[in-house]
Amino acid sequence: MIIRQALSCCGALCPTRIFLIVPRLHHSQPHDVRFALEAGIRPARLACPLLSQSGHGRVLSPISENECRLIWSSSGPDLRRDTVLKIYGAAHSRAFRVIWLANEINLPYQHIPVTFGVPDAQCKESWFFALNPNGRLPVIDDNGFVMWESAAINLYLAEKYKGPLYPSSAQGRGRMLQWTFFVSNHVEPPLITLFRNRIFYPPEQRNAAVETRQKKNCESHL
Repeated sequence: MIIRQALSCCGALCPTRIFLIVPRLHHSQPHDVRFALEAGIRPARLACPLLSQSGHGRVLSPISENECRLIWSSSGPDLRRDTVLKIYGAAHSRAFRVIWLANEINLPYQHIPVTFGVPDAQCKESWFFALNPNGRLPVIDDNGFVMWESAAINLYLAEKYKGPLYPSSAQGRGRMLQWTFFVSNHVEPPLITLFRNRIFYPPEQRNAAVETRQKKNCESHL
């Protein structure tokens, strides 16, 4: 009842996306509902039995043992419902960029973990070389279209599925490309070196001088 009152009240404003936090396994009679509105954002893709008469929604990953998030939209089902995007890569690799974007634009996906940087890494096996001859992560398979390089993947997905993050004008796309290349060429390289010498490498392999130099290099670009 609380959910339906919230949807009735908010749905009259404009097409919206509503995040609900409800008790798991008790979606029909929640005791606690908290929601946030985001106007003008594309709707979720799957019909939710609870909301089938008033909108469309889907259950997202649980946030605790007792609660989960549910997303609802008053503007109908998303045409991307038949998309089967496969994302290959470890979540702590650059694959996290693609996973993050897919969640931002509500794009359904299947995450396929692939090991790297360890003996017998899966990214160096023949089946993965067939996807990316460089043997690097991440890789996507978008309904048969295979692509690698995380920045290129994100630009492709953002343009194809037209999420709210994708610019609508040529000038906006120019700015997007400008900052994408700037980060890739000038921010990321020193940041990775800084990370390796501050956190990733074992203490005996870290170089304090390199860390300090790359920290200043990063700060000069921010």
